[in-house]
This record gives sequence, C-alpha cells and structure tokens, in this order.
Amino acid sequence: MDVLELIPTEEEVGKWIVSSVNHCFNVEFYLEKLNINYPFIQRPHDLEGEGNKLSWPVIKGFALQYREPKVDFNTYIQPALELHRKQHHHRMWNGDEVNPNATKADLELGGLDSACSLLEPRDYQGGVHDYRGAEEIAKKNPKQKVPYILWAIDKIEHMENPNLNAIKSINNIPNTGLNQPMYEAIVKRTNEAVEMLRSEHGYVLNI
Repeated sequence: MDVLELIPTEEEVGKWIVSSVNHCFNVEFYLEKLNINYPFIQRPHDLEGEGNKLSWPVIKGFALQYREPKVDFNTYIQPALELHRKQHHHRMWNGDEVNPNATKADLELGGLDSACSLLEPRDYQGGVHDYRGAEEIAKKNPKQKVPYILWAIDKIEHMENPNLNAIKSINNIPNTGLNQPMYEAIVKRTNEAVEMLRSEHGYVLNI
C-alpha cells in the first residue's frame, strides 16, 4: 500500500530548527567547558555534513513529531533518524559494541549528546527528564555507554550551565556562553538553512 506523503507545516519546521539549534548550543557549550578536545568534524554539532539536522530530508521527517494527532513514528520519523545516524559522531557512538575506531573524545561526546537529549524536551524520547530520571534511562543503554552518559549527566548537574532551552526563535539566537567563532558558525548555518527552506521549499519562517 502506498504511504501518504506528509509535508511539515511552517510551525512544525520552525519548532524543529529551534530544537536542533538549542541542542547544538548545549553540546558545543559542554565540549568547550569540559575541555574535550574533539576534532572539528561535522561541527557545529549536528548541523554540518551528511544527515545533519538542518538538511531537508531530515527536517521533513523529524518536524512531523510535533503533529497532532501523532503520525506513525516508523513510517515518517524513523527514516529521518536513520539518515541522521550517518553523522560521524553517531557512527562512532551507536551500536551495542564499542566501535574500534572510536576515541575517548568520541565516547565523551556520545555521552554528552545522550545526556543533553534526555534533559531536553524531546517528544520522541518521552519528553524532558530530571537528572535522576535521565540516570535511570542511561543505565538501560549498552554497558559500554553507561559510564559515559552517567559521567555527562553528573557534569551537567554540578556545573554552571546554559539554559537548555534559551533559544525560542530563529530570529533571536542569544549567545549562551559559547566562544564567538562557534556562536557565529551556528548562526550562519541556521541562516543558510532558513534560506534553503525559503528558496527551495517555499517556507517563510516567522518563529
């Protein structure tokens, strides 16, 4: 049976971009403050390279998570998730066994990425969790991942950190503590995505 094609609304796309930029800010903030010497591969986090969150095939799927009534996850959102998993940091982190090519920095980034995602309001991951709830979910991960996620949750809880949801609009992106070059790179990449959506797909985003 043919699958009905669904196209996200401007509101849904706007919510996805705001969520993605917030997450990027959070991960980049902790990478810097914790002195994790992660190479400049597909950074800003999640926003560059194949499967990045601001590419149309990924936006088209993930933005539908905000639709009511809910769409079928496996049909509409899972394909976008699989595309995003082609990102370098996911290839180093994902799986039930340790990737032999993964460095310590790859694993620390994986832990931070997972911790931030649990502490952020993501509907497809059960919504926002408090620190204890995030720890309980972390313990259900493959055993090699657990110490890195718990380490990241502990670091985030006990250090001065940015508002995890400080960015409310793509038209107003405050710098919540990043170094200026990274901040400018994130804003530039966001503006490029907004222009792509306008010129190639007809979206006029006012969120």
